[in-house]
Formats: sequence, structure tokens, C-alpha cells
Amino acid sequence: DIVINCVADGADLNAPIRGAMTEDLVCVKEDQSIEEASKLMAEKQISRIVVVDRSEKPVGIVSLQDLTQE
Repeated sequence: DIVINCVADGADLNAPIRGAMTEDLVCVKEDQSIEEASKLMAEKQISRIVVVDRSEKPVGIVSLQDLTQE
């Protein structure tokens, strides 16, 4: 996704990644439910969400694809 977006915008692919990153992260805690994560993703219109532990350390990423796989 990031490469496609950067290429579509004509970005320099050798530029620092900070220019392409999302700064306002949307996170869920690892003990929240799948339903809560799904609702938040829909509300924020995002396809991926960062999962954090109790100390707010990122421990993973959940995508819409993850949620639709059985």
C-alpha cells in the first residue's frame, strides 16, 4: 500500500519513511475484542489497526484481511 501510494503521488522512494507514515495512530489493546477493533476500524475508515500491550508497546497489527480469514 505504501509503495503504491507513494508512487502514485510521485514521491521519491529514497526519501525518509517519516514523510509517508501515518502520525495519528489508531490503536487497540491486545485484550480488547475483535468486535471492538472492527467497529473502531469502520468508524475511522482504516484497514489496519495497531495492537498494543498494557504498557502501550506495539505488539502487532490487525488488518481487515486478518478479520475476514477463517
